[in-house]
Amino acid sequence: MLEDINNILNSGDVTNIYQEKDLEEIQQACKQDCIKRNMQPNKMNIFSCYIQRVKRNVHLIICMSPLSSLFASRLRQFPSLVNCCTLDWFSEWPEEALLGVGKGSIQESEQELGIEDPEVQRKLIGMFKNIHKSVEQYSIKYYSELRRFTYVTPTSYLELLSLYKQILQQKRQELTRQVERLKGGLDKLNGANTAVEEMKITLTDMQPKLEKASIETQQMMESLSVDKQEASVQQKQVSHEEKEATAQAEEASKLAREAELAVADANESLSKTLDEVKKLKKEHLVEIKSFTNPSDVIVIVLQAVIILVIEEIKEKGGDVQVKMVNGKKEEDFFATAKMYLLNDPKDLLKILFEYKRDNIQEKMIKKLEAGPLQNPKWSLEAAQKSSYAVQFLWSWVKAMSDYYKVFTTTEPLRAKLVDMKKIVSDKTEELKVKKEALEKVNSRIAFLEQQFNEKIQQKEQLTSKINECQLKLDRAQKLTEGLSDEKVRWGNDIELLSKSFEYLPGDSLIGAGMVSYSGCFTANFRSDMEDNWIKQMRELNLAFTEGIRMISYLGEPVKIQTWNIAGLPKNDTSIENGIIIDKSRRWPLMIDPQNQANKYIKNMGKDQPEGIDQIKASDQNLMRTLELAIQFGKWVLLENVGQNLDPSLEPILQQQVMKQGQSLSIAIGDKNIPYNEKFKFFMTTTLPNPHYSPETSVKVMIIRVCFEGWVF
Repeated sequence: MLEDINNILNSGDVTNIYQEKDLEEIQQACKQDCIKRNMQPNKMNIFSCYIQRVKRNVHLIICMSPLSSLFASRLRQFPSLVNCCTLDWFSEWPEEALLGVGKGSIQESEQELGIEDPEVQRKLIGMFKNIHKSVEQYSIKYYSELRRFTYVTPTSYLELLSLYKQILQQKRQELTRQVERLKGGLDKLNGANTAVEEMKITLTDMQPKLEKASIETQQMMESLSVDKQEASVQQKQVSHEEKEATAQAEEASKLAREAELAVADANESLSKTLDEVKKLKKEHLVEIKSFTNPSDVIVIVLQAVIILVIEEIKEKGGDVQVKMVNGKKEEDFFATAKMYLLNDPKDLLKILFEYKRDNIQEKMIKKLEAGPLQNPKWSLEAAQKSSYAVQFLWSWVKAMSDYYKVFTTTEPLRAKLVDMKKIVSDKTEELKVKKEALEKVNSRIAFLEQQFNEKIQQKEQLTSKINECQLKLDRAQKLTEGLSDEKVRWGNDIELLSKSFEYLPGDSLIGAGMVSYSGCFTANFRSDMEDNWIKQMRELNLAFTEGIRMISYLGEPVKIQTWNIAGLPKNDTSIENGIIIDKSRRWPLMIDPQNQANKYIKNMGKDQPEGIDQIKASDQNLMRTLELAIQFGKWVLLENVGQNLDPSLEPILQQQVMKQGQSLSIAIGDKNIPYNEKFKFFMTTTLPNPHYSPETSVKVMIIRVCFEGWVF
């Protein structure tokens, strides 16, 4: 590559790179230039115009580090780098540049950082510059004493500024959470004290209510006992009377059954007769009416019918007709029947079917017995012979006569039944009244029992509340008494933490400086650096916590304990190394001749859900392994790194992560790979004293793992 650059610088061209197609395009593009210059447009002149255009438009900016021997070797091999270039030697940033960059960084985030005091800003900017300059001096001393190389670059200064803002914001948030947690504890403790006083008042108020509820419950229980006793007596009386009424009802039912049995035959005979009478038709009755000289049997049967239905005839305004026979008046039953009964056969049938047999009068029966029934011609055979209709009328009269005899025979039984029904009815009505009264008493008792149960429940609830309140009161008093000393301590802690806010800018300065610069130094140099920076802050009157150290400020005891459990040394240098790796943005490159870092990172990687991949720098599958690890969020340990890093690692070391929509990705070569934020990259070298160039130093965080111990 340098040979091509040398040719471009010297002649503006690289030999043997053009194809026939490229030359044709050059001729077409530069032919007009030859014509404008009055030159023959042949191939040589056209290509000469092309070279002039390249020299005029191509600009090269070449950056090289002068620290290694390669620089001098390249200058000797490719003299155009000197003869055809304007050399510009960039040394370290001057103090004005450091102050300006520091001022811009602080002022653009002064509200987020909570540093709005111009005087504090001025002191912090001065300390940024002092830290950077002091590390430059320590680097020189480090090389002179230990012959070890370390470089302090402007990138390190920018890393210091970025890390300072990150640490300060994080610590301010942590301190705010601690203060809020303690204030929350004090508020709860004060709330508990208030609750204790309120519970005391509540207990005092509830005690009279409990006593009142107990008295009311006792009174209600006594009243309920009396009412229950009265109801019990009334219940027994009603039960006794109910039994009597039930017995009388049963006796009445028995009499009713006897009466029904007594008239059952008569009713059955009468029903059969009525069914036979239904056979009568209108023309049958008309036939009787048409007789001019009826037989004696017909007259006798009609006489019997008229005797029984005389009341119905009288209701029509009629009566038995009379005729003169031999100068004497005689009742003419046939004429009467023709006038009032046979005149309307339908009405006659209605009278026969709806006849009120229970209203038959005794005089009717006596008249029947003295008249028709005593006649020798009164018989069913005679009636059947005389007329079809007369036989049914005869049967009807006979059934009514027989029914009357049975009815009159059972009269005493029915009278007794009526009396018994009246007694049962009266008894039932009386029993109903008493049952209603008993129901009212029972309802009142049920109501009183409900009230009594409610009172009991109310009393139990009140007692439970009092017991619960007393229990809470006892617990709260024990809590408040036990935490009385803590209350004082928490108050003091809040006061101390509140004052610590003014120390945060200075303390964060020590933490950020140590993380940014101290990784490649040994323990003695680190301690001297911290002491020197503290001394300078004291001279600038910049507030900080006395005895501030990176371990005490940035170290998290739980996390450090986790590291120690994983088998890491517990000395300060190791813990400092672990904090540097934990807080630094750049991936670590650990100088690890004793393989202490290797062993520990492997142990840590085994505990990760995604696992860890171990790979050598010379492995052919290096990039493939890294691509998969980045995609799936695995840890990668790159072992046996030399003094020069593979250029293909550049995007990973520079952390060139891009956000596409809601996801992250990183471009490695011509591939765009999804980036998992769980991915971590570690590098180790077994070289005891490697000399890494400044270009490498700005890409990675170089950490020297001391023989005394190491921790991640």
